[in-house]
Amino acid sequence: MNVWEVTPPKLMRQVTPAYPPAALAMGLRGRVILQVVVDENGRVSEVKVLGSTNPIFDGAAMDAVRQWQYTRPIARSGQAVACYMTVVVSFETR
Repeated sequence: MNVWEVTPPKLMRQVTPAYPPAALAMGLRGRVILQVVVDENGRVSEVKVLGSTNPIFDGAAMDAVRQWQYTRPIARSGQAVACYMTVVVSFETR
């Protein structure tokens, strides 16, 4: 199956990551790029860090994204399928 044959899922529920206390105390900002697998039910089943500005943010980003809920990815045939997605989580001090 080719990537273009899957209707990508839409984000339905997004959990905001907890700002790591040490990063907050130091006034750090950052970004984490994650590869996720969204399963046939729209749940995030796998999370992998592809890159980040500072590893202090990696765990918090992964923990939050694991709780996200998507619509079901649908193949052209109409069947629900798992798919890979790239997600960027940003950490900004307020």
